[in-house]
Amino acid sequence: MLKQGHLIANAPGARDGVGTRLGHGDRLVVFVHGFMARGPVWGPMRHAVAASKAVETIDLSYGPLESFEAVCARVRRVILAHHEGRPVTMVGHSLGGLVSRWIVQEGHDAATHVDRLITLASPHDGTTAARIPAGPLVSAIRPRSAVLQTLHASVAALERVHRVAVVAAKDRMITPPSSAAALPGAEVVWLDVGHNEILFDPEAIAIVERHVA
Repeated sequence: MLKQGHLIANAPGARDGVGTRLGHGDRLVVFVHGFMARGPVWGPMRHAVAASKAVETIDLSYGPLESFEAVCARVRRVILAHHEGRPVTMVGHSLGGLVSRWIVQEGHDAATHVDRLITLASPHDGTTAARIPAGPLVSAIRPRSAVLQTLHASVAALERVHRVAVVAAKDRMITPPSSAAALPGAEVVWLDVGHNEILFDPEAIAIVERHVA
């Protein structure tokens, strides 16, 4: 948590929720953060990916009081504005993994550009930790939420994308942690790390590097 705070506090300001573009290549990689975070938390992972792969990466930020639909609409606009005819990989942490899934399954024009999906500690079956706090984004990750029911109903749309689910075995935010493994048809990797620690874990970064393109 301290590392996330440092990255957020020392990052340049984002305009319209869109952060920096990093790297160059024939693929666009869009990083979507989780609840109560900001785009700069992806800094170490994005730098590693941009250094090892011929891809361009971009992050974006959203606030904790926005609706799930508004966040997804912003990600859709980012993809349409920046894909430039290139295939797109979505990388999402926690709630960001569900947003990324929504783009693939319900994103319509943006979905046609996405062919890879990587989720890190994302509550594909919801999390019991979201039962008490209020707010539209928290509501989206509750078990059997309307968002999750829609994703379960349109799961066939995932078949056209390469997908990987990375699970944080020590996760106390996604409970049970196995919820993060419930991405249908995905290659599932369990790591012995916590919910936020996964963002900076060398093995997690190596997995993203391996599957991002």
